[in-house]
Amino acid sequence: MKQALIFVGIILGVALVGYVAYQTVAPMYYFSLFPFFPLFFVALCVMTIVAFEATKFLSENKLLVVYFASKIIKLLFCFVFVMLYLRKVQEHNLSFVVSFMGFFFAHLCAEIYYVLAFLKKE
Repeated sequence: MKQALIFVGIILGVALVGYVAYQTVAPMYYFSLFPFFPLFFVALCVMTIVAFEATKFLSENKLLVVYFASKIIKLLFCFVFVMLYLRKVQEHNLSFVVSFMGFFFAHLCAEIYYVLAFLKKE
């Protein structure tokens, strides 16, 4: 549970830093969907946590399958989210992609921490 809270906390911390940076340093690049980034990535965090907690008592092979399946689902969701934004909204595309990548890498680091802590716990 502690690792799950750290996982979500990292995403919310990145959101706060990004919001403050956009509001103080570069308000002209702020885009309307920025507040939805934390919600999107927290949903991905919850999906990862639920998937791993469900496999707690399964073998390592099944854990590996769940890990890779969650990676593929995450990449597909991210790809669809970015493509929909770039096609439909078309507002501050560069700042959107840069912000999205920042959240993506923060999520990736948090996920690696969570998975390592999960495996260490077993």
